[in-house]
Amino acid sequence: MRDWPNHYSYSQKSEFCGRKLWYRYRDERKIKPPPTASMQIGNIVEDGVRLLLDNRMGVTRNESIESVVSASMEKRVFGMESSEATKVVEALPKMCDMVALYERHIDYEPICMQAKIHLKIKGVRRPFTGYADIVAKRGDSYVIIDLKTKEKKPSKPQEGWVQQLALYAIWGAFEYDLSELPATENHVLIRRKNDVDFVKFDNWVSEKDVSELILTARDLEWRVENDYFPINRSHTLCDSRYCGFYELCHEEVKVDEAEVYRAFAV
Repeated sequence: MRDWPNHYSYSQKSEFCGRKLWYRYRDERKIKPPPTASMQIGNIVEDGVRLLLDNRMGVTRNESIESVVSASMEKRVFGMESSEATKVVEALPKMCDMVALYERHIDYEPICMQAKIHLKIKGVRRPFTGYADIVAKRGDSYVIIDLKTKEKKPSKPQEGWVQQLALYAIWGAFEYDLSELPATENHVLIRRKNDVDFVKFDNWVSEKDVSELILTARDLEWRVENDYFPINRSHTLCDSRYCGFYELCHEEVKVDEAEVYRAFAV
């Protein structure tokens, strides 16, 4: 019985391309792809939000939003590909504005940030792990919040957001000994060309969401156990902006030019 990987993450459960899963779970090199600009911008904004929430949780930090965001940016662009690093540096003013905007929308009492998730699902040998961005309370009620950063304002939660929060909500119910699932929300900070914006989605987890979570978790383990990793280059997310394995995959998995017109027969 295989002992690697020893856990799964939510982001891999919903992966659109089997090849990405293969790099993540089967490639003996255990390659960690370089972070994209979008990924690092999200991480930097979260570091800025942590400053706001630390101050509200009594951890006084005599720092400004600008200094925290700038320090986080300098740390995170180190080692990035130059073109991606440039995108992050150019986004510095917007990232500061996004954090400042979010401060005006905090209507909860934070308990913690980046709470470690560890949840077992029946029928799945490996546990799911991850981090809930924000665990908070409004009055006597718990709420789990997932932060997102986008370039365009979404009109509704994207596919998979509710299932991700379902995983966090089930963990929260066990962690805090709740009789029902806590409320869940997506807080989305948008960096448009000329300004920034904010939108909140209240996501009420349903039985259907939990059912789909279980089914797709079992499906992920089946794929890992049976080495089923079909490539999917026709997907809109097969792009260097969204996939850290993009360059490596296109270099390693391709049809040789001399074979292109000899690969067919009638």
